[in-house]
Amino acid sequence: LSLHDALPISRIVFFSGRIERREGVHLLVDIVPKVLKEHPEAFFVIAGRNYNDLDFDIEYELARRGVNDRFILPGKIDRHTTINFMRHCAVFIHPSPWSNFPVSVLEAMACRAPIVSFESGGVVEMIEHSVNGLLVKNNHSGLFADSLNELLGDRLRAAGMGQRGRE
Repeated sequence: LSLHDALPISRIVFFSGRIERREGVHLLVDIVPKVLKEHPEAFFVIAGRNYNDLDFDIEYELARRGVNDRFILPGKIDRHTTINFMRHCAVFIHPSPWSNFPVSVLEAMACRAPIVSFESGGVVEMIEHSVNGLLVKNNHSGLFADSLNELLGDRLRAAGMGQRGRE
């Protein structure tokens, strides 16, 4: 997968991290379908090494919900590709309810990506809600989807948050 291949498809929602329960990737099974109902142009790129600790096959579960054509797990991608996705995504997501100090959030902020994250660990020190991103109460997939829909629906607000995140 290249950035060139993905950009013409749609508005990218990007995650970069470990594909494991601790990162909250399992919650995407509930988040993605709700977002796609409101924003069918969204395309989810979930990049990272799969640690196979989920108690279900995420690709199968997303296919079962009929959204597998709007979602890819390319595995671990190189740094250059990661930064390009961060620079061009509509929203960077951090669905981990347990992160201490996620470097990926700092990298996304440096790339001016608007961010939706759960209120966990050091994230609350990095993101000021509604200023440089949106924070969601931990483990509330529905509220996470609502916040993601909010930013996908307001490009100007999302761009402003991304810019303030860079500052």
